[in-house]
Amino acid sequence: MKQNIQEIEVWYVLPTVRKEIVKGLLEKGLNQNEVAKKLSLRKSTISQYVHKKRGKEVKFDDSIKKEIDNAVQMIIKNNDANNEIINVCNTIKKTKTICDIHKMYEEVPMGCEVCLR
Repeated sequence: MKQNIQEIEVWYVLPTVRKEIVKGLLEKGLNQNEVAKKLSLRKSTISQYVHKKRGKEVKFDDSIKKEIDNAVQMIIKNNDANNEIINVCNTIKKTKTICDIHKMYEEVPMGCEVCLR
């Protein structure tokens, strides 16, 4: 069954971005409780990201990794985590990275303006 753009974003992009941000926050020295609080998630969710039970393995290029690193820094400075996650997801949606993710899991969805360029 072919997935639409929103399904790919919700099931693959968003969880992967969250997972990468969780990893970044933990690498910066925050503990799982602090990360859970900053991201408004349960500690068990953070644990699942750490143990690779959530979030797909999507390889991001250096520009997306830089966006994630920037988001991590902003979250540490007490910026709104949801806005930072949305910013990273929007960057992914505007680049060929979204096309790579589409191709990894399904055909390019109909109407995807980025993939059809």
